[in-house]
Amino acid sequence: MPDHHAKAHQLFIPILWLLLLMAFGLAPWYGTWKPALLAGLPAALIPTLLAWRSPQALASRMAVALACMAFCALHIHQAMGMIELHFGIFVLLALLVVYQDWRIIIGAAAFVAVHHLLFNFLQQAGFGTVCLHTPSLPVIIVHALYVVVETGALCHFAISFARQRAQSEADRTSLQASFDRMHNTVTQAHVGIDAISAAAHAIASGNRDLSGRTEQQAAELLRTVATVEQLAQTVRQNADDACAASELVTAASQVAVQGGAMVAQVVATMGAIHDSARRIHDIIGVIDSIAFQTNILALNAAVEAARAGEQGRGFAVVASEVRSLAQRSAAASQEIRQLIGDSVHRAQEGNQLAGATGQVMDKLVGSVQQVAGLMQAITAASRAQTAGIEQVTAAVSGMDQVTQQNAALVQQAASASASMLEHARRLARLMGAQGAAGQRALALR
Repeated sequence: MPDHHAKAHQLFIPILWLLLLMAFGLAPWYGTWKPALLAGLPAALIPTLLAWRSPQALASRMAVALACMAFCALHIHQAMGMIELHFGIFVLLALLVVYQDWRIIIGAAAFVAVHHLLFNFLQQAGFGTVCLHTPSLPVIIVHALYVVVETGALCHFAISFARQRAQSEADRTSLQASFDRMHNTVTQAHVGIDAISAAAHAIASGNRDLSGRTEQQAAELLRTVATVEQLAQTVRQNADDACAASELVTAASQVAVQGGAMVAQVVATMGAIHDSARRIHDIIGVIDSIAFQTNILALNAAVEAARAGEQGRGFAVVASEVRSLAQRSAAASQEIRQLIGDSVHRAQEGNQLAGATGQVMDKLVGSVQQVAGLMQAITAASRAQTAGIEQVTAAVSGMDQVTQQNAALVQQAASASASMLEHARRLARLMGAQGAAGQRALALR
């Protein structure tokens, strides 16, 4: 209870100096300046110094109590034992309860008892000290009994007040600890609320950013869906075109196969023509041989006709005509041979060209068949690509729906963040108000 004792000193030190002023006021009455100075100044100064140097010490409290009783004895002496000034003893004893220390009350009562007995004895002995107008031991005993009764009651009150004060101090300490814990809790709550507020701000900012990004992503997904749909349409058109091209290539392959067959037939026909030309050439050779022999025979016939004279003249004419006919036949056979030779040569060239054409047609048929296979593969790939793009379109459409749902959820989260921020601010104001109220309540105690 250090603060309590210091506050009690703040009450009693001015009282001591007021009692000194009262002693100075009584001094002119019977000319008691010397006792007022010799007893009054030390009685006020010593407790003041002790209270200033050691306000919590028992010695300072006991000095104040004894100084109060000393001033009462001084005033009684200055008033020549006036009975009314004895009341100051009871008043100051009662005021000493403020210290809530039964020891100083007993010390003050003992001081008063010793003073009354000693001064009464000295007054009877004629030493000039005054306690009563007329020394009387029975009156002293009556005063002592009153002092004992009051002292007993005051000690009880002091002990009770001290206990209450100690309990109050314990309660105050406990309450202070509770308020400190509450303050720490409120401080931590403020820190948590600040963190929540900062997090709510960050979440709100992130939600706004995410909302913008989500909306932008949704718009991009819409454009992507449109692009993918256009691509799907293009791929479908390509697949259709590839299918048509495959059909055309298949038809071309069939035509090429037919052309190859026809070229093969042409090659066979040219071979047959070549063979026929060779046989004709051989026949022309036979005819040429016959014409030569006929010419020889006609020549022989002419010779024989010349030998026969007139009888063989007609035969010579016939032989001459036969010879002329044989020569023309030989010339014609030579021309035919030349023409047949040219035809054979050209037939050989045609046969070679037809063979080369057949080889080219075979290669063309193979190439067309390869192209047909590639076109079929392209058609199958285009169809698979069309199916894949349709799946991509469906997936992107699903992503667009999910993105729109995410945008709605982000907006809900932004609303929740704003609500959480507002609740955090309200909670901060409430915790601040509670903390301030607790501090005011503690200050009032």
